[in-house]
Amino acid sequence: MKKTIISLFIVIIGISSQLFSNSLITLGYNIDLVPSFYWKDINNNQEGIDTEIISNLFKRCNYPVDITFYPWKRLMLALEYGEIVMGGPGFKTESREKYAIYLDKPLNYATFSIFVRKSEIFPYRKLSDLYGKLVGINRGYSISPEINSPEHKGKIQIIPANTAEINLNKLIFKRIDIYVGNRDAVLFKAMQMKILDKIEFLATPISEPRPVYLMISKKAKFAGKDQMINTLNHHLTLMWKDNTIDSIIDKYIQKNSKKGK
Repeated sequence: MKKTIISLFIVIIGISSQLFSNSLITLGYNIDLVPSFYWKDINNNQEGIDTEIISNLFKRCNYPVDITFYPWKRLMLALEYGEIVMGGPGFKTESREKYAIYLDKPLNYATFSIFVRKSEIFPYRKLSDLYGKLVGINRGYSISPEINSPEHKGKIQIIPANTAEINLNKLIFKRIDIYVGNRDAVLFKAMQMKILDKIEFLATPISEPRPVYLMISKKAKFAGKDQMINTLNHHLTLMWKDNTIDSIIDKYIQKNSKKGK
């Protein structure tokens, strides 16, 4: 009888695993990073750093995935209320950990830089150098863990906007003093807007490169959720260990450097 129960338990796990591997996982992606980290080429092939990492990860896990693009604030709400299974990539913050489970390893690393109008560079070494300035950020972003500390709270005027394009226009037309955003994504957007010659970023980033993670909604309910998380963690860890992710990042750095020549 005991053997029968154990055998039945193994069969049930096997069936639920198979069912889950055939289910489509809904993954929300930050539209502000498109197309700098995620895009399709002229042949409709997916390209980009995050594109390849995500595709490789889900292929290894044998999980089909449907990627939908959201503005960042809307993406976090979709995660919080369980409208999607996964989302990201984003920084690990205390407020997000209330509604999301982070994978053990980051998907990538992000550098947030301070953008200014051309020829308006100023010395920046610490957050107090931003006191009294109007600082544009993308709505829902966490740009620095220290910015809301008692030391700096209320001394830096943060003005959120929905997209990088809106913030860049506000910067150009002097409605904000500086814009803090993902360096590569902002530069790509500025290139699209044909305003690269009107902006520049300060040499010192607002923070050192920080890990960004894929997150799983705590409210999203489905069979095999714990198994999915364990499988994703296992394969993402392997991708860092076997240098798959480093190779993908290096490939796009070399590709972009060739474009700039």
